[in-house]
Amino acid sequence: LSGLIVPLFVIDRVDILLIFFYLFILTLGMLWVGARTGWNALNIISLVSVFFYSIFYEILEGFDNQTMALIFSIAFIAVFYVSNIFTVLAKKSANIYDLTVSGLTGLIFLIWMLIVGPDEAQVYLITFGGLIFALGAYFIFSMTKLKDPVVLYSVVATVLLVSATAVQFKNWELLVALTVEFTLIAVAGLYLNKKNGVELKGVEKMGIILYAVLFFLSLENLDNIFNYLNRSKRYHSYYDNYDISGDMLVTFLLCVFSFLVAYLAIRILGEEYRENKEKLNLVRFYGLMGGFYATVLVWIMAHLLIYSETVATTIALIIYTLVGIFFYVAGKMSEYRFYKIVGEIFFAIVLFRLFFYEFGNMGIEGKIITFFIVGALFVSTTFFGRKKGVEEFKLN
Repeated sequence: LSGLIVPLFVIDRVDILLIFFYLFILTLGMLWVGARTGWNALNIISLVSVFFYSIFYEILEGFDNQTMALIFSIAFIAVFYVSNIFTVLAKKSANIYDLTVSGLTGLIFLIWMLIVGPDEAQVYLITFGGLIFALGAYFIFSMTKLKDPVVLYSVVATVLLVSATAVQFKNWELLVALTVEFTLIAVAGLYLNKKNGVELKGVEKMGIILYAVLFFLSLENLDNIFNYLNRSKRYHSYYDNYDISGDMLVTFLLCVFSFLVAYLAIRILGEEYRENKEKLNLVRFYGLMGGFYATVLVWIMAHLLIYSETVATTIALIIYTLVGIFFYVAGKMSEYRFYKIVGEIFFAIVLFRLFFYEFGNMGIEGKIITFFIVGALFVSTTFFGRKKGVEEFKLN
């Protein structure tokens, strides 16, 4: 351990490449000792020390030879990565030290690539690192069935891929790319869980977390779209010539891919999703995500395609009412409470919009037509299931 302190006294007088070569040899020795004795804490100390020297020198003077700095960075990461993989495979277990080294290796790799990686190659280097960590997760899972290191390596791979995407894309293009990536990750997690017969709840939850992140990121896109629709009332100078095609694409893809993941989850899980509450909630989550964006798209498309705001609003509310009736009746006939709740939510949306907003904004003709049609549709729901109720009354 005392060997790690030596560079502090000569860092300003000795070539930095020589110092890192010294640290590399020292690291190999510490990893060997750790493997022979089981002192895994040495791996963490060595990794943190090398990272400290790299950041310290970057702040102090900066690396003159970026190519050699990149080579040393990749060499250090490769050594720690391979060492950690073989340690887990050899022991058929992973303790807190092994997991810490795994996470720190991925984090330090990302930081180093952003510091010393050439601008034109950063995205490729980070993507390659993400694929390597994903491959590590697959090998560990295939050979040991251990859950914790697999989940951690999967998280590191996801972070690296997302970081590479963020380096390459900006604005709505970034969200489109993330939507595709997160969908593949969510479906892959479901498929691998089912195929290997080992339940990795962390992988499934990661898919939900990633889609929740997409939801919050997409709120800005939805805000842009609705501001564009209301450009005649506010923000006129900015949104008059604003192009919402990118924001619309984000909303459309989130709608389609959310439903796609829900459908694939049902196909992959089979009857298991009905019997397992967690699996059922998983399918419901993606279904509700798709339903949310579908509901928003109905409103947006109605107001984009129809010039009259009153007519567009009326049509959108009628569609919401019909969808609500469909789910309410389906839930009532199948005695599936979730469908009834979805139908009641649509009814609440329509009533809230009518009485708290449209009532004061629509003209008298619009009020009469809209309230009459929506009211008639609401009344029609009382007749569904009535025959069944009468028959039950007679039997009693």
